[in-house]
Amino acid sequence: MPSLVSVIIPVYNAEKYIERCINSLSSQSYREIEIVVVDDGSRDKSGEICDRLSNGDPRIRVHHQENSGVVAARLQALEISKGEYVTFVDADDYVDTDYIDSLLRPIVEQGVEMTCCQYYKTVNGKDFPQRRKERGMMDRQRIHKVLATDFIFDQQTKVSGVPLFLWGKMMSRQMAKTVIEQGKGMWYGEDAAGILLMAYRLNSLYVLDEPLYHYVTNPGQAIRKTGRKRWDANVKLWQTFIDIDTEGLLRRQLSYRVAFNTRKYLNQQALMAPSYRAFHQEMSYALDTNIVREYFLHVKLGNMGMVERFYNFMIRHRWDYVYYVLNKLRGRK
Repeated sequence: MPSLVSVIIPVYNAEKYIERCINSLSSQSYREIEIVVVDDGSRDKSGEICDRLSNGDPRIRVHHQENSGVVAARLQALEISKGEYVTFVDADDYVDTDYIDSLLRPIVEQGVEMTCCQYYKTVNGKDFPQRRKERGMMDRQRIHKVLATDFIFDQQTKVSGVPLFLWGKMMSRQMAKTVIEQGKGMWYGEDAAGILLMAYRLNSLYVLDEPLYHYVTNPGQAIRKTGRKRWDANVKLWQTFIDIDTEGLLRRQLSYRVAFNTRKYLNQQALMAPSYRAFHQEMSYALDTNIVREYFLHVKLGNMGMVERFYNFMIRHRWDYVYYVLNKLRGRK
């Protein structure tokens, strides 16, 4: 008998996109699925749309609750779901027809514990394939090697070696619960924290080469929050990485990730700051963070390109005025 797969969709104010999302799942080539939708206190017509769609397909189950955040919504959906295996889709995204079948096949046929697909970054209806560096079958030994090299950050590509999102993956119910619970209290990077924790426990992971998931970027997404709230969320994520990394495997790549994220944040603040004095305050706030002070010391500037090396040099030596002026000039081009 085919395994039942639960697809979990947390929904909050996604009336423009949720129907496309659910329809992409209703039309999956693999039919033994349940689509568990949690309307997390939406103020628009998302809940009504979900209810209407559920009337036409008994596999769609809708739960309405007061707004509690994405972690709570996912846990609630997991609690009421019945599938042997679980995958997650965000409400404004959608998937290809063979998404479920492709993720499930290695689990059923090869006994893999977790599967992961590549994805498209979809902007204004155009798909841009995003393929991460590490692909194929990974046993415990290779997972350990990837953890020690580029799991959370690859210096060449400037992204993680494996997608660190909960969406685009399939796993057992218990594994999913562990991943989600790790992200409690976080509004940024909760997926990455949970996936990293699970990577330390996995004996097998299969990363497909094909992009099957469409990650849609929309104006106003929560991830686009800027300023100190976003910076503090980054710092909390880095600290979570350190707490999980009891074997010290991440130190080198975390140094490069901290450097990259710090430079990205300061570039943004330099462009937004109304004056040099305002930027000076933001730069001091960021660079006085203990993790930044510690991990910048481990970044080898010789491994970077000339421009990247110079910007990191300015950060290390707090050339805040030069940094501010250069970014303002670049922003005018």
